[in-house]
Amino acid sequence: MAQEETALLAKDFSINTSIQDDDNIDNQDNMQTSSDEAQKDVNLPSKKSKWWRFLIVYALTCIMVIARSCDTVLYVRLTYEIQNYITSQIKYVIMAFLDNATNTLQTIPAAYVSGSLNTMLSQSVILINIIMSFTFLHTRYNTFHFSGVLLVLCGLIINLYPVFAQEDASSIASSSSMDWLWILLLFCSNIPQAASNVYKEKCLKKEKLDVWLVNYWVSVWQVLFGIITSVFVFVPIPQTVSISWSDLNTYIWNGIKCSVGINSIVGGSSPDRCESFPLVFWADIFFNFTYATLELYVFQYGSSTLAVIAAVSRLALSNLFFLLKFIAGEALESQLSMFDVVSLVILVIGIVIYSVTEEKEANENDRIRKFQDSVSLSISTVVKPKMEIIKRVLNRFWTMYQKETSTVE
Repeated sequence: MAQEETALLAKDFSINTSIQDDDNIDNQDNMQTSSDEAQKDVNLPSKKSKWWRFLIVYALTCIMVIARSCDTVLYVRLTYEIQNYITSQIKYVIMAFLDNATNTLQTIPAAYVSGSLNTMLSQSVILINIIMSFTFLHTRYNTFHFSGVLLVLCGLIINLYPVFAQEDASSIASSSSMDWLWILLLFCSNIPQAASNVYKEKCLKKEKLDVWLVNYWVSVWQVLFGIITSVFVFVPIPQTVSISWSDLNTYIWNGIKCSVGINSIVGGSSPDRCESFPLVFWADIFFNFTYATLELYVFQYGSSTLAVIAAVSRLALSNLFFLLKFIAGEALESQLSMFDVVSLVILVIGIVIYSVTEEKEANENDRIRKFQDSVSLSISTVVKPKMEIIKRVLNRFWTMYQKETSTVE
């Protein structure tokens, strides 16, 4: 009996346990079902946001394709409309080379020639520009032009007279042969400058090049030529200061830091003053860019000689700006001399008289032009074959470069 009762109790316990397990399973299923429903409720908004996100992506993709298609069509249209402005790079290379040669020849001797003499020699570009325009562009001048040039030169002399008067005459007498070499080098720098002016005028007028296109490509090539001519920094020229290759990194890095207003040399007799340099630097870049661009417009619609003559007025006008503290800074001057006022008036009158009448090109029957053309023809017969050889060599290198580039791609 005892065994039977024990068996019945065990059976009842197992039945109760199974019932409890079933209840637990049901509860778990109910909890899982409720959690799944809650998860569905949570995921329902994300599906909507995902749908809207796909719609936005598709819309942006369509707009991108349409914009790219319009860009392709407009690019082809531009190539048709500016075909008169497309020219070989050799013209921009020549312009940049002449500009860089001018800057190099002016920079080296400028620090070893007095300021007044430096200014006077740099203005001799007027006469050289007139001669080159007369020779290569067949430009002919009248009485108004010569009178305007004469007045400009008189205004220049009046403006520089006080500076020359303050200089010691004995310093000129005691000048060494090296000083005269710097003077000659500074004078010669006007030759490539005048050649660049005349060549730009010819290309802008005769070949109708776009001013902005010329300004862009000449700037690009000037950077490349500037890198090449930067080696002059390491050449130990007499009476000049040169740096060694080991100091190059420090030299460049200090210059970069100064361009953002950080001083590198903080002690000594001549510390850095780079705090306000960034503002002055970018302001100078702005005015320099404006001058270079407007100068090309004057070349195109006026003449290079007019641009050079008008630029002389900056000497007297700069003295006026030296009175403004926010422009001059530490170079501020207290007053404007009578020589500055008189020279500025004469310079303006000279520029106005020069621009009253237009310069004219000599006709083909002009005897001087016939002689010039015959000389040019004789020179071209000698130089042209050699230039063709150089051109073929450059074209061959360019073709090889394009093949290598296409192979890499």
